[in-house]
Amino acid sequence: MISLRRVSSPTAAIMPRRFPTTGFELIDPAIKIEEETLPYYEEHEYYPMQIRNVVDDHYQVVAKLGYGATSTVWLARDLRKWEVLGAQSPYSYTKAQSGT
Repeated sequence: MISLRRVSSPTAAIMPRRFPTTGFELIDPAIKIEEETLPYYEEHEYYPMQIRNVVDDHYQVVAKLGYGATSTVWLARDLRKWEVLGAQSPYSYTKAQSGT
């Protein structure tokens, strides 16, 4: 389950943002970064969130804000109300789905 927290005021609906596909350097997928370097990290336990994803046809993920021991925090835009939200995805996606 992903929890969302409202950060700004509503206005009018918008289309998802299109992100550039060139003009930046890609990180080699073999290089571990951030939570991937933690000793207890298991890739299959994390929700496979990506910047530009649209969740429930309502929220577009625009940036990763950080991570902690039990979750990752993402910046998302509410495509219906122009609100900006902090979206928190649980550390263990598989555990969150099963409710444990």
